[in-house]
Amino acid sequence: MNKVKLVAFDVDGVFLENRNSWDTVSSFLGTEKNTQNYQLFISGKISYYEWMYLDTLSWIRGSKKGYVSKEDLERAFQSIKVKVEVVDLAKRLRQSGKKIVLLSGGIDVFVRKVALMIGEDVTWFANILIFDSNGRLVPGGIPLVPAGKKGEILRRIREKLNIVKKETAFIGDSAWDKEGFTESGLSILYNGIKEELSEMKVCAVAENVEEVEKIINLYEAGEILCEDF
Repeated sequence: MNKVKLVAFDVDGVFLENRNSWDTVSSFLGTEKNTQNYQLFISGKISYYEWMYLDTLSWIRGSKKGYVSKEDLERAFQSIKVKVEVVDLAKRLRQSGKKIVLLSGGIDVFVRKVALMIGEDVTWFANILIFDSNGRLVPGGIPLVPAGKKGEILRRIREKLNIVKKETAFIGDSAWDKEGFTESGLSILYNGIKEELSEMKVCAVAENVEEVEKIINLYEAGEILCEDF
């Protein structure tokens, strides 16, 4: 039997209907999604920070106002449907004594708001956007959760809390979460993209929060074994 002490969640696609915060902001601002810069990052020709810089710069240059404010991004968040049932699940897990962590490659403005819905003391990690003294977005930011680093960050969180891998659950929805899955004893693909299943090894697949909760309970009861994952 394994007692789950830490539950880490991805945010985009798990708590939020959208699967990519960056694309959501581009759509909301009416700026064109720049797939070329993304491909440059994927191919290793630019760093994650450079991709962040170019993406945020495209928001600013594409804005009719000539700038993007923090209020613009908060309005973009309001355009997204939050999955209340997942927020409620996180609250229940927290009330049962489990540590809740949000670990997202998305935008801090969005992730912070989700964390506050769960509880004021919920820990979260996301990429930080920078604003000047007038509240206007500055190109770039701080890449706290660059692509491919969720596993490393989750491992550091576990070590800081003195929680071992088998006491950790990670809930994500896509191949971008595979490093987080590998650093958890219980990996759950929630509302996942079916085409990406072949790219990942996960312990369990859930279509709704009831299944997520059941999987955690079965894992703690020793009825789900994940040693091979």
